[in-house]
Amino acid sequence: INFDKITTEDLAHLKYIDAFLKEVLRYFAPTIGLFPRRATATHKLGDLTILKGSMVNVGFNIVGFNSNFFDQPYEFRPERFFEGSTEKHTKYPYSFLSFSAGPRNCIGKYLSFIEGKTILLNFLKRYSFKFSNPDYQLRNGLRFLQEPVDPIKVDLIKL
Repeated sequence: INFDKITTEDLAHLKYIDAFLKEVLRYFAPTIGLFPRRATATHKLGDLTILKGSMVNVGFNIVGFNSNFFDQPYEFRPERFFEGSTEKHTKYPYSFLSFSAGPRNCIGKYLSFIEGKTILLNFLKRYSFKFSNPDYQLRNGLRFLQEPVDPIKVDLIKL
């Protein structure tokens, strides 16, 4: 890859970065469940009855930590998204919900991956970085999106 002139074809071959971004989004889903749906019929899910007309909201971040879908869900492992992975989530298309799923999923999903890869590559080719506070512990909060409660301070070193 010519890092001075990254093309869309180059982006398509960056499988580890693609897996890294998916794992970041699984671990830190930006939307926690802001898109409720109205039940169009009464449903029975185990012992739970959802009545027709009820508002239902999916906790996207909860699904990402469900051990029925993800092996060792509290470990950050981008490799779980590699092609050919034998992880349980590969059998369940609705287990990765960072952009919702199905016919009403986010229309910006693919654009966000292109932008994310482009921004990350341009950042990494220009800078090295380290945490200003090596003991920093991430604590997330929720406003409109999930975000850090405490500022994340890093030292940038221009390459």
